[in-house]
Amino acid sequence: MRHRWGGFTCIAIAAACISSPAAAADDAPKRPLAEAFAVEPDECLEAGSLVPAVARWLGHEEIDRRISIAVRRDEGAVVYGLHRDGVLVGQRKVTNLPSGCTELRTALALSIAVAVEATFFGAEEEPATTPDAVPLPVPSPPPSPARSPVSRSRSPARPSPGPTRRSARRTGHQATLRGEAGVLWTALPGARPLFSAGIDIRWSRYLETRTAIVAATAATSPLGSGEVETRLYAGRADACAASPAWRIELRACLGLGWGLVETRGLGFLDGRTPSRPWLAMPLRGEVRIPVAGNGASLSWGLLFATDLVVTLRRAQIGVVGLGGDAQARAVPRTAVLTVPVLGGAAAVGLYFEL
Repeated sequence: MRHRWGGFTCIAIAAACISSPAAAADDAPKRPLAEAFAVEPDECLEAGSLVPAVARWLGHEEIDRRISIAVRRDEGAVVYGLHRDGVLVGQRKVTNLPSGCTELRTALALSIAVAVEATFFGAEEEPATTPDAVPLPVPSPPPSPARSPVSRSRSPARPSPGPTRRSARRTGHQATLRGEAGVLWTALPGARPLFSAGIDIRWSRYLETRTAIVAATAATSPLGSGEVETRLYAGRADACAASPAWRIELRACLGLGWGLVETRGLGFLDGRTPSRPWLAMPLRGEVRIPVAGNGASLSWGLLFATDLVVTLRRAQIGVVGLGGDAQARAVPRTAVLTVPVLGGAAAVGLYFEL
């Protein structure tokens, strides 16, 4: 009996030794995962969008307060380092990045979550420390030589010269093709279908410029004893402020539109009217919803937009010779229609990031 109790005692001691690292990790003081991250922001990376994605992969939003994670750009790649008590214990350089910002954040979040699980929640191995170890401050971790894949480091990393913040960011500009269909109302008399196609250039995370061609199909409006048919052909240029949000992207644009209003009188002796110049200032609000895309194909999505159109040059549409009986037709008269000052448009469409 004494030998049997001795065997149970050994088993209990062994189980306690095996489970003690996990228990210690669970009992360690926690802090929000966002406080453990130091992200060097650029046009695609920011803590506000990266940390929630990592939390979803990890399944929790808190982490041992001794752990910190530093993320930065490095010449077309992303480098992240895992630290405990200010000492680097693992680092990885991620290359072959997806072209779209959403896909990049998703792939990077998964990679960081896997590395955190493997490094801090697997078999415990305390990193060796030396008296000359240099703690790395979490808010602004110094760059360190890239190593791949994530590996344990037996000696703490020392600060070393690295790329500056400016060179670490991507310098390329992103182009996006866009097509829209919608409705234009009041900017010309009546309501009519509207079609647009253009290209956007993103200069930074928050600034875009765009150009487009616009066509509004023919619609008729009453004028005098007859009708007038109008259509619009125009170009458009905008400057936009972009603001990525969770799973969507928002745009606010201010632009200038210019073109020609073509008219034709219906029910008049002479319905021909020369084309009139048209000039307007559109103000746009836009929502983009990414749908699909990865590093090997085009990223594309849906867009929804509304415009307030302020007419700067109001075209006057005139026809000569109102219809009627023979006596009325003998005296030429003129009917004039002026384009309204305010109008609006609503559109849906597709966009493709090149």
